[in-house]
Amino acid sequence: MKLKCSYFLSYLAIGLSLLVSAQAKTLTPETPTYAKSLNTTAALVMNWYGTQIEDTRYPIKPLFGDKHNIQKDGTYPENIKGISLNKADLVSTKNGVQFSVEGQLQFNKNGGIYQQSLNDKFQFAGEIPSEIAQLTSTSSTDVIGITDGSKLNDKSYYQSRGFTYAWLAYLNGVRQAGKWINLTNWKETINYQLSSADLNINGSVDTILSQQQKILGTGQYLLREIKVNPDDKNPLHQGVMIISIDFNGEQDGIPTVANIQQTIEYKIDDKGNWTIIRITEKHLLPNPQPWQKILC
Repeated sequence: MKLKCSYFLSYLAIGLSLLVSAQAKTLTPETPTYAKSLNTTAALVMNWYGTQIEDTRYPIKPLFGDKHNIQKDGTYPENIKGISLNKADLVSTKNGVQFSVEGQLQFNKNGGIYQQSLNDKFQFAGEIPSEIAQLTSTSSTDVIGITDGSKLNDKSYYQSRGFTYAWLAYLNGVRQAGKWINLTNWKETINYQLSSADLNINGSVDTILSQQQKILGTGQYLLREIKVNPDDKNPLHQGVMIISIDFNGEQDGIPTVANIQQTIEYKIDDKGNWTIIRITEKHLLPNPQPWQKILC
């Protein structure tokens, strides 16, 4: 459950406590467009970092076209093997929003693995962007030792998170995000199962999401946690994601909250296109709406 008084969200990284801070007065967790802005910008940023990592095993389709089309200040080293994000801030700017990131990256040089700091600022036009407008990178040119001994997040990490944030953006009503995850390819063929209280139904994406809205009303979907291939038995391009989502909204003027768990079975082709086979959704916390009516 997300506290409405908190401006700090820990939804952007698992195990690393990546914080997203929305301190600007015009963009807070209570702002109607906050979740749309956060999820669309996060999808683009995760997709961007995934395309920077050299690993042909995990195909990623750039959401911004040719990566060199982005107006970019600063450069990364070649042969990046891993990137980890320790801190992120999402704030409003005069013409849109800015997503700032601090972290580390590791790269291969002369047969050795080296590490340096990462400091990027992604500028977006509008609060709900469709592309990265500009990237300013002031990553340190001073190598931090060889490495600090830790293994940074690989390409598969950003591959799965790029999809997840785009999917959450779509759940929040950002229809352009459907193109990012190839929704038209599996929207009608998917087996989508929803379990909430005494309700158990299955159907297409549109059918289930319309029923979900009747249960929860309208609100914001924010990522709490994601686990990918927990048993490590799936092929590289086929697997299972388990996503925990915090929902905070209202139904007929009455606040609603829910802890949603989605198990998503997927395939990815060699061009980075996603096909979703099955989604099983469970609402782990009961809808508080009936209790609130009784207490009121």
